[in-house]
Amino acid sequence: MNELLTRAQVAEKTKLGVRTIDNLVATKAIPFIKIRRSVRFCPIQLEEWVKDLNNNNNSRNEVL
Repeated sequence: MNELLTRAQVAEKTKLGVRTIDNLVATKAIPFIKIRRSVRFCPIQLEEWVKDLNNNNNSRNEVL
């Protein structure tokens, strides 16, 4: 099993702010796992999410 990432770790890896990650979670625009009150992220799902964003936005400069 892969280690799950925190919001801060995802923000650091994606070079986005924690608030942006929170907004993506709130709108369910990013894959996440809810464990009681905690939000965690699977690295494999995040990689697939980024690939999908890249594939869907090849003609656009803005990803989010």
